[in-house]
Amino acid sequence: MTNCALTAPFLMNQVLAFAALHMSIIRPEKQEFYRNHASQLQTHALSEFNGTKLDINAETCLPTFFFSSVLAMHVLSDKLLYRPHNFEVFLDHFIQSLRMHHGVRAITGQFWDVLLESPLKSFLEGEGKALDQGSSGHECLELLSHVDAMPFDTITGDAYRRAIEHLQKAFDASRADSLRLSTIGPIIFWPVTITPKYIDLLSERRPEALVILSHFGVLIHSRRDLWILGDSGLYIISAIKDYLGPSWESWLHYPNSFI
Repeated sequence: MTNCALTAPFLMNQVLAFAALHMSIIRPEKQEFYRNHASQLQTHALSEFNGTKLDINAETCLPTFFFSSVLAMHVLSDKLLYRPHNFEVFLDHFIQSLRMHHGVRAITGQFWDVLLESPLKSFLEGEGKALDQGSSGHECLELLSHVDAMPFDTITGDAYRRAIEHLQKAFDASRADSLRLSTIGPIIFWPVTITPKYIDLLSERRPEALVILSHFGVLIHSRRDLWILGDSGLYIISAIKDYLGPSWESWLHYPNSFI
C-alpha cells in the first residue's frame, strides 16, 4: 500500500484520513479536531480520485482496490463509532456504508486474477481459504430455520438466505487460525457479499432483515477489541431488540443472549 500511495495521491490522502479517524479515538481530548481533519482529508481524496478519471486496468487496479477498501472501511467505522442517538438515522447511515462496500466488490471481481498476481496474492488466498472452508458453526442455524419457515417470494427468500449463509461463513472464518487472515477480514466479508436486494429490504425496515443485522452485531461484538468497531456490535443488538419489540423475541434469541 505504501508503494501505491507514493504514486497515487488519492490513496495517500485516504490513508491519512483513516489515520486521523484513528487519532480521534485514541486522543479523545482532541476528538473534534481529528474527526474534522479526517473528513477534510477524505473529501480531498475523493476529489483527487474523481479528478484523475482512472481507466481501471491491470496497472491501476491495485491502488484503486486499496483506495476503495480503505474508504469503505473508514465510512463503516465512522458510522459505527460516531452514531447518532436515533436508531432510524443510524440505520440510514449504516445502509449508506453497505452500499459503498459494493464498489470494493466490483473492483475485486473484475480484476481478481490480476490481484492474485500482485503482492496481495498470499493475503487474498489466505482469506479466501478461510472463508471457503465450509460451514461448521451454529450461530445462524436457528435464524435460518425461522427464514425457511416463512412464505417469502423467491427473490426475498434468496436474499435472506444468502445473507445468512455468508454471515455464517464470516463466523466460521473468525474462528480460523489468525495467521491465515486479518482480524477484520471476516467482518468486512459480509458487507461486501450481501446482495443489493438485502440492503433494500433493510432500508425498508423489514423485521427479518433487521434480525439478520442483529446477528451481524454479534460478529462485530466478538471483535470489540478493535478500535474501528468498539462497542457498536452491542449497540446494534440492543437497538434492534428495542425497535422490533417482544413479538420478535424468538427470532432474536441468540443475539439478545449477549446483552
